[in-house]
Formats: sequence, C-alpha cells, structure tokens
Amino acid sequence: VELVFEVDETLYPAKNPILHNMLANLFRYCQTHYNISESECNRLYREYGTTIAGLQHTKNLSHEEIEKVYSGVFSSVEKSWLSNSAEKGEWNVLRNLLKHSSSKLCLMSNSPSLHVNHVVEEMGLSDINWTEIITPDKYLWKTKSSTELWKQVSEKYSKSELILIDDSEHNMKMANSHKVHAIHCNSNFAIIDALLHINKIRVSTTSLMHDMIEDEQSKLILSSLSQNFKHDLTNYLNNLEEINAIDIGGHSIGILDELISNQTIKKCVHVHCVVSDDVLKSDVLKKFNHFLVTEDHKLKKTYHNGYSLTVTLHKSKFEHSTVQYSNNANEWILTAETIFSENHSLQKPNVAFIFDAQSLSSIQIENFLNQVCSHDALVHLSYRHSDKPEFSPSKKYNLLYIPSDDLVSSSSFHFLTEKYNSLPHFTHMVTYQTVSSINSQNYPNLWQFTLEQIFISALRSIGSTYALDLWADEIHSSKADIITKSNDILWKKSGNSLSTQASTLMFSAPRTVIISHALVKPIQPNEVAIATSCSLISSGTELKMWKGLFDDNESVDTTIASLSNQSFNYPLAYGYSLVGHVVACGHKVNVSTLGKLVFSFNPHQSYAIVPENQLIYVPKNISPNDAIYLPSMETAIGIVHDANPRSGDRVAIFGQGLIGLLVTWVLSQMSIKCDTFDPITSRQKLSHKMGAKLSDNPSKCQFNDYDIAIEVSGNERALQSALSCVGYGGKVVIASWYPQGDVTLKLGTRFHRSHVNIIASQVSQISASLTDRWSKKRRFDYAWELISKLQPSKSLTSMTCNINSGGSAYEALDKGQTIVTELTYQ
Repeated sequence: VELVFEVDETLYPAKNPILHNMLANLFRYCQTHYNISESECNRLYREYGTTIAGLQHTKNLSHEEIEKVYSGVFSSVEKSWLSNSAEKGEWNVLRNLLKHSSSKLCLMSNSPSLHVNHVVEEMGLSDINWTEIITPDKYLWKTKSSTELWKQVSEKYSKSELILIDDSEHNMKMANSHKVHAIHCNSNFAIIDALLHINKIRVSTTSLMHDMIEDEQSKLILSSLSQNFKHDLTNYLNNLEEINAIDIGGHSIGILDELISNQTIKKCVHVHCVVSDDVLKSDVLKKFNHFLVTEDHKLKKTYHNGYSLTVTLHKSKFEHSTVQYSNNANEWILTAETIFSENHSLQKPNVAFIFDAQSLSSIQIENFLNQVCSHDALVHLSYRHSDKPEFSPSKKYNLLYIPSDDLVSSSSFHFLTEKYNSLPHFTHMVTYQTVSSINSQNYPNLWQFTLEQIFISALRSIGSTYALDLWADEIHSSKADIITKSNDILWKKSGNSLSTQASTLMFSAPRTVIISHALVKPIQPNEVAIATSCSLISSGTELKMWKGLFDDNESVDTTIASLSNQSFNYPLAYGYSLVGHVVACGHKVNVSTLGKLVFSFNPHQSYAIVPENQLIYVPKNISPNDAIYLPSMETAIGIVHDANPRSGDRVAIFGQGLIGLLVTWVLSQMSIKCDTFDPITSRQKLSHKMGAKLSDNPSKCQFNDYDIAIEVSGNERALQSALSCVGYGGKVVIASWYPQGDVTLKLGTRFHRSHVNIIASQVSQISASLTDRWSKKRRFDYAWELISKLQPSKSLTSMTCNINSGGSAYEALDKGQTIVTELTYQ
C-alpha cells in the first residue's frame, strides 16, 4: 500500500493561520496581475481543483508564467505559524503514526516543493521516510487536476495499491478515475482519523458512531455499577421526601429507571438532564422502554407500581471534537448554572449526578453545587480511568518492537491521567469501584473508541520506540476484551452520613446466636468499607462464647481495635478472622485500595468499616478461603517460637483442634518429631496427615521424658498431663486459657525437683526474647508464606455455612463433628 498525502489542509488543518496567509497572497496576486476577484479565484478552485490550475487553463499561461505565480504566492508565506501552532501535540501523534506505518508514504501537493519542504520541516516530519514528494515544479507544472499527472503516477506505482488522502473533492474524483482509492480529509475527519481508519483503529467518526458510543456507554455503566453503590444510593434516595435531580451527562436515567422498575426506589423522580446535542439527536434517552417523548424534549415513564420518572432535557452548547470523541463536563455544568440562574422558579435539585468528573476541578464542582443544588444535596461523581486498562487475554509478543499489552495500557494510562484533575477531597465522601469489561461483540463501537483512546495515548508516550500499528493489528485479531476501572463517589453536601445495613452474628445467650441487622457507621476520611467474602470461626475462643464459659465483664481483647471496647457480656459480637474486598473508602484513603482483597480482625459481619492502617492486604497467590487462616497460622508460629525446639527434641502436643493441627504441621516443616494427643478419632487421623509421628487418646500418654509439651486443648486436665510428661528441665507451653473456676494441678515433690519451665504463650504480642529480631509484620509475612504452602482450606476446612445458619456451625463444633468452620456471606 502506498499512502499519498496532500499537504495543505490535510497534513495541517484549514484553521491554521498559514493557510489564510497563503490565500491572502493568492487573492492579492490574482487581483494585481490578472484583475481577478476573490470570488472568481474560488470559482476556479472549485472547477479545476486549484486556482492556479484554473489560471493555467483560462489564461493559457506558459511554464515561466506559472512559475512566477507560484513564486509570488508562496515566497512570502510565514511558516512560523506551523512551529508555534497549538496543534503540535496532535502532530506528535501524526509523526508516530507515520513513522511506524507499515505502508509506504508519499506526499503529493499542488504547492511547490520549496513550500512543501518547509511545511514538513516545521511540522517535525522531515525524518519520515517519504517515498517521493510529488509537486508541480517536478512534473512540468502539472497539478492533481491533470489527467497526465495521474497517468504518470499510476504507472510509476503500478505494483502498489494507491490511497489518496486529500481535502479536495475535485482531486478525489480525478484519483478515482484512475482507480486510486481516496479518503476525504476535512475539518470533521482529520488526517489522524484517516490513518486510524486505514490502520483499523477507527472505523468511522460520523455522528452516528458518537450516538452508538453514547448508547453503549450508558448500557455498560448500568451493567457494571457496584451493587454496594446502588444499595447506598437507594437507601439515601428513599429517605428523601421527594427526588429532584440534576444529571450532567445523561447517564443517571438508566440507573434510576432500573431502580424504580425493580421497586428499590419507591418515589416519583424528576431529573433535569444536561446533555450534548449529539445525545438529543441520537434519541439515546428515548430507547428506554415506555418513555413518552414530547416535542420539547421531555420524557416521562410511569411504572406499574404507580411511581414515575420525568426527565427535562437541556441542550448543551458543547460539540464533539473533530479529532477525538469526548464529553465536556465543564460545558455541561456551565449550561446548568445558566439555566438555574435565569429561571429562579426552578426548584434547586437535592441530588446531582456528574459524569466524567475527572475533567473538573474541586472548585468547579463546588461552585456548581453551590449555585445549582440545595444545601444538603447528595452528589454522585463518576471518575473514569481510575486505573490502567487491561486486556483479556493479555499478551506478550515475540518481536521486541511490538510492545506488550501491559506496556501499552500502562503508558496510555500515564498519559491520560496527566491531563485529569485529581480526586477532590470533600469530607464524608465514599468511593466505590466499578470494573467494566468492554468486548467487541456486545459493545463494538465503544470497544473501537476505547481502543482508539488507548492507542493515541500510547503513541504520545512510547510511539517513538515501538511499532504500535502492529500491536493494534494483533489486538484486532484477538478481539481481546478491554477491562476498565472507574471510581463512583457519593458525597453529601451537609456531611450527613450515607447509610447501608450489615448483618452481624451475635452471641445472645449460652448456645444461642442471632443475626443482627443494623446501619453501618459512616465512613470516616481514613476508613474503608469491606464487603465480606468469608470469615473463620475460632473453634477455641468462640466455642467458649457459645457455651458461656467466660469471666463476666473482662475485656475481650485490648490488642484488637474492633474488640478493644467490648467486655465478655451478652449480647456479644466476636470474631477476628474476616476477609473481603474493599468496596468504598474515605477521601484520605488512596483510591487504589478499592477492589483489593484484605484481611481484618473483625467479628462475623457482612459489611465492615475499618481504618485503612489496620488492613492486612492478602497476597495475590492466596485465596479468600485460605486467607481467613492468617490469625490461626500466626498463633501457631508464635507457639512454636515460644517453645523454641531444638533439632532432635521430642515434643508432645495436647489438643488437635485447629491451632494444635497447625502447630503440628509447622513443627513437621522443621523436622521436629511430634506426638499428639486428642480424644476425638477424626482429629487423630488428621494429625497424622499434618505430620504427627504418633497421635492417640490423652489417656495413653505414658512417656514421661518429652523435652517440650504444648497444651492447646483448653482442658485443664490436659495441662496436668503436659506437666507430667516432660522430663527434667523440660518446657511446658500453655497456649490455652481457662476462663472459669480454679485449675487443680499436682505440684508436689516431682514437679518441685523437675526444674520444668512453664511458658504462657499468647499471640497478641511478640515474646520479649524475640522483639530484637521479630516484629508483627515479619510474623504475618511468614504466616502468609506458610499458608501459601499448606493451602489449609483444602486440608482443614470441614464445614462451610452461610452466616444466617451460624447456630448450626457452633452446634457442630460443640459436638466435635467439625474442626474448622468457614462462614460465607452470599
């Protein structure tokens, strides 16, 4: 393929002052030397393709006379207009497209070669490998309106497919008559559009495509919004006496339509919707079923439940860019401010939806809300491109000059976010993450448009290093899905809290649990909201809560923030092994936290509000079902550290519940021989799988020369067995606690003479002897390493049940029918 480019009005746009300078010179020369008016010059241009070609035919000019005309017109054209042009950023994109084009490139102009060379130099295109620069002075003053010139060019490039990119319809017709394909390039379809079209990045830039993009974008937003966002939005809207909204961008209509139709919003809603003219022309808003459309752009839909959604459409002055499709939120909010300032009878909206808010500053948003909205309005801000896009499947390519999908997405995201404003830091802000999958089948136009944005942005960043056109070919072949992430923010102007409900498991009496439903406290600036995936029942401590075996009014755990203010009294929410995803965050929390899988020391609850600095991020190679074992594995490591076994030591472990089994496994990884004791046969069998050399009933423990005994059963009789089975100078590690009554032990002559060391082991703090080398973070990191190796959910989890059936889980634990129970929150 040989791409043939016109220069003037094609390489650079017609609005550039250099063209006006050139035309002024032409009109002046024609008036002075041939007494031809400007209108006559324009007529010659339309009829012959160029004014000079028209002069040549009508005045029968010689070659010498034609050369004088070109010299008189072009010698004084000011080329600096190009080097100082505002379009230089776009020319960098053009340069990279041309530099890495797989097609041959040629310039063909009706201007003389001296002028063309100056234009190419000023635009930074001198290093492009042009096959030829075809100008009249090189072809006996023939122009593109000449059949002879096209015949020569066609014969010269007979082995290539010629494609002319030109602004003149006359030149295009001449090209077509010689079987040369032509692409019309004008103010609505610039040269970058043409190149993207040829490279299959953009199939069309007509207004119809804009309409289809808008339509597909609305559908994608509706299908991808976070359920937590919809839930919180619904709760707030239902608390309003009436819903009078302002929508900047037009995407809230689908959301509200769905929520009213599903009967989650039980109100009549009125929306002032400010949209671009393209949206109004495309009838995007009319596509929602059963809307009645009036001639003045009002829509109304009445639902079977009696509620209605009324939309008043307001046209923005904004028009789409000729180079790339985008929405101008700034123009839309200015339109809204004008509408409400000119019509004081309009009721101020108490809800505002602002899409593409990344193009607005905090001050712009604040001014808009103060001028247009009520003092206590709820605000929804939608921020696109909150993280780099991803491709699924993602590929790396064998050829070094084709960038990987990840490199393209990273570089495009870096460029794109440079021109966006950062998130505003309003108080009482809650952030939700929306993940959208754009595939070429369901969203063909949006997929094409998004790929174009990624491509153009990457060109600006890495286009001089890599062949992005070849990368684009690969993406088109694979039809990879484009995964994008956006942030949705809810903010209430008055600072009142948003509301959502959480289900929490509560111990209400001995052997009784209930599910409590209560509003979650407001998210503070440094906090996040976690939607729980699963949690682990602590079979030791929680079984004591279940049985009522605890000391009244004693603090639950002063080292865990979520439990520090509670005491052992019914009703009691207890638990400390919760895993879920961050679904919302306060404004001081980095938004990259959204969507992350995290661990938190919280009770069993479906929705937890946690300070960001108390989160523990789950490594990518660990599943939620394994991550809930973190505190149990950390406890086992702490017990082993306190026991401090040496190579060859003989260790007895009493109790093969969850902690006992993990201690057995950790010791087995150190090649320490363990004998374990537990009265339940199923636990003995599992103990062998965890690495125990022997596992039996505690009554059969006859050996009395163990180096170390570890008591993790919670039974005071096992403590006596542990004291009795160690030899002279041995160690007994007590990792259980005995909350009610006195513990009777035989501490007679044998114990007195044994020099046995009794060590209390508890996980909340690092042992004093280890604080120089070990920290809580180091111990957590090691716990994650061991969890990754063991994958405990596959070998230890013996029961899974929903939080609403929590009572059955504790009953099974109480009867010894299960060892490890996982609660789920579907």
